[in-house]
Amino acid sequence: MNTSSIAEAFNVDRADVGRILPLAFLSPKMLNAILTGSQPASLTPRHLARIELPIGWVDQDSVLQ
Repeated sequence: MNTSSIAEAFNVDRADVGRILPLAFLSPKMLNAILTGSQPASLTPRHLARIELPIGWVDQDSVLQ
């Protein structure tokens, strides 16, 4: 399944799927910080949707801190 088919299935724009899909793979440390409200103030939903997230969780943690 690719971003186009996901977008079509949910009737959303393909670009939105491409920006949001990587958030499904956030590191457990970042997810915990977000859920407990202890994430950095600069870590907003808009920021997360617009940056190129590394695949590795350790790399994500260093980029997002």
